[in-house]
Amino acid sequence: MPYIEPQRVEESKWVRVLIAKDAISTGWDCPRAEVMVSFRTVNDKTQITQLLGRMVRSPLARRIPGNDRLNAVDCLLPKFNRQAVEQVVDELTTGKDSATPGRVLTDYVEVKPNPAVPATVWEAFEALPSQTRPQRGAKPAVRLTALAHELASDGILFSAGNFAHSQMHEALDRFQADNVDKIRGKRQSVLVVEGKTVKADMLGKGRSLEQFWEDADVAVIDDAYRRAARIFSPAISKSYVDHLASKIADRDDDPEAFL
Repeated sequence: MPYIEPQRVEESKWVRVLIAKDAISTGWDCPRAEVMVSFRTVNDKTQITQLLGRMVRSPLARRIPGNDRLNAVDCLLPKFNRQAVEQVVDELTTGKDSATPGRVLTDYVEVKPNPAVPATVWEAFEALPSQTRPQRGAKPAVRLTALAHELASDGILFSAGNFAHSQMHEALDRFQADNVDKIRGKRQSVLVVEGKTVKADMLGKGRSLEQFWEDADVAVIDDAYRRAARIFSPAISKSYVDHLASKIADRDDDPEAFL
């Protein structure tokens, strides 16, 4: 992740694009920012307010008379909570804020350890036991394939991998058969991308909404596949796709149809 210190972003006029994974939520100050694209899933209203608030301070940190486009910013947030975004936009454009007013810190004070506290106190504090937060347990599908790999590696069951995958394929086939309508709706939601454009006029305190629908391209479908692979594990996802494709065409007799 390219990292740029906040003050450098503000001072460096040559910075045109900043790519970050999780560095602009806090401690980021760039008044010249004009466009933000985020593919993160954000539901917390406070975090959304922070991000949008940093953008709407006007791109050039001052209003340019005669050209509203120079006073506009674009935020493309396809995975942000839609309702929370609309609430934040309303509050920013109308000046109404239903949340508890926050404090504004103008003069900070550096807080240092109290020199009157004996050194033994700090030594005891540093000696306090700590424990690393345990990682979340592995998903059942991942545990299944890992177990199959170990069984095959130890020579206990050489076909453990194929057996585990075939059992998962049967379970997924049963699930599809029991949830035909639900899966059809989910599949349609992937193939057709629905979006909403929210345009806010900070000067006129107005807001407009525009909905649009687009057919999904290969990138959208690949993204849905990758999200599924994180649930089922990449190995099972790949083998199940092959399993589904084999119901339509034979890999050897008709490889093009199989693909």
